[in-house]
Amino acid sequence: MTMHRFMRWLQTACLFALVNLSVCAQDNVSTGPDPLTLNDNESIYLRGLNADSAVEPVRLRILGARSTMGSVVAQVVVLDKRGNFIRNADRTLVWTSMYGCRREPMSTSVSPAVNEQVWRSITTPTLLEVIIDNSLTSDGIATPILRSLRDKLPGFAGRDSIGIITYSHIFDEITPIASYLDASSAIDPNATNQPGGLAATYTTMFTALKKLEDHKHASNILVVVTASNDVASLPSMLTNVIRKANEIRATIHVIKIGSSVQGYIYRYIAAASGGRLYSIASENVGEVADIIREITYGSKQHFEVTIPVPMIPAECDDLLIKISAGIEGTSDVFADTILVPRREKNFYSGRSIVAMFNDTTDKGLQDYYPILTALAEELMSDPAKQLQLVGHVSADLKGDADKRALERAGYVADFLKAYGVKENQISLSSNGNRKPVYYLQLDGTQRLMNNRVEAYFISEDDFPYTIVVDQFASEEQAIKGVESWETRGYKAYFEPIVLKRVPAYRLKLWGYRNRSEAEKAMSSVRKLVKTTVFIE
Repeated sequence: MTMHRFMRWLQTACLFALVNLSVCAQDNVSTGPDPLTLNDNESIYLRGLNADSAVEPVRLRILGARSTMGSVVAQVVVLDKRGNFIRNADRTLVWTSMYGCRREPMSTSVSPAVNEQVWRSITTPTLLEVIIDNSLTSDGIATPILRSLRDKLPGFAGRDSIGIITYSHIFDEITPIASYLDASSAIDPNATNQPGGLAATYTTMFTALKKLEDHKHASNILVVVTASNDVASLPSMLTNVIRKANEIRATIHVIKIGSSVQGYIYRYIAAASGGRLYSIASENVGEVADIIREITYGSKQHFEVTIPVPMIPAECDDLLIKISAGIEGTSDVFADTILVPRREKNFYSGRSIVAMFNDTTDKGLQDYYPILTALAEELMSDPAKQLQLVGHVSADLKGDADKRALERAGYVADFLKAYGVKENQISLSSNGNRKPVYYLQLDGTQRLMNNRVEAYFISEDDFPYTIVVDQFASEEQAIKGVESWETRGYKAYFEPIVLKRVPAYRLKLWGYRNRSEAEKAMSSVRKLVKTTVFIE
């Protein structure tokens, strides 16, 4: 019996329990097929294989890259117009690569080493955990995505495993890690919870990585599908996600939906773990299942492209890599670029929203108990930690905005103290209606986001102090201001505010552990500006 026929027999025997079940147990994961079959339907994503040496490629995509000692190793697929992987393309294509530091021209050209990784029956199995945004700001993407996964998962080649979670500041496990077929059977799009709650994306990512940690004999991948910026994770969670992914050698891919998401942070998360950021329009959510299939197949069938990068300036934080493949004897060239972080980044994450309110009472606070309980547990684990609660109200609220906002912060403080947090660990402040999330409240969701309480730890390790250096009338001006300060060597960001019902953009320098450190820096900053400078 050939190996291929034996594997077919073994699959059937396992299905009907005709052999010892221990032979079938492989962490609920198995691999196949060998090789992928030809796909005849047109697709821009990897979904099949074409061994015809005469077929013409139409696209090249980098699925991820990792930096090693003196080189960058990237996973690349070359596809025909039907989404078939073109095997042996390194024999018919001429490969080139370039690299350079971000914000500088890619001036260094080097010849890469190209090695084809082929999906075989002995290939390490792939295990995916997929988390799907179902928060108030998700635009309701969960239901159509689950419907598409239910319909398409049974058609995925191979017998790898997948788990699916929908999330806001709590999560709902649609299916535990299971085969494609079992996962498909467990999905009921009509039973999906209505979108609600706050997007705690980083916290959910960390939870999903902890679940993957238990499966040590698989190629672990986390796929994040989101239409929201994270607003509810604790500030330290972003760093924890990157460290956990690299600790367990899990790759993170992010599928960003819509144009309102902060892609640069999600791009960093994916790149820092060897994955890719996919960006699609809101009307194309049906493509998510196709992208997940590409991620699955590409983890086992790809070109491993090794690029030597011996000369990198010490101050270079990010490498920009470009990989090209040209058809020999023609001018046809296909290329893609990817960012490769060289060190851990400390993004300014702002403050986490811990509760929202429909009215001026504490009604609805129980909806946020999962966030508040986690917050209380963290405070109680370290009595030295100090928490600042900041209340906000919307511009249409009548009466004293600062007083109302402070009352809301007090509702949250009352819960934390009742849970067991010491009173001296909590301080309250108010921003009134000066810092809305949405300037124009077009619906109830946006009004709810404006009526909120934020929280942040007052810790030197979190660099909580900022210096306000300028203010602009437009976001474009603020972006240029940030870039100008960054070229001077400062860490800068801008935040939107409202002054006398008019939007403005306040530019801040950050990264100061305490007030005395910020005050010392202010003496140098004042020499560079004509505006009034102050500490927040």
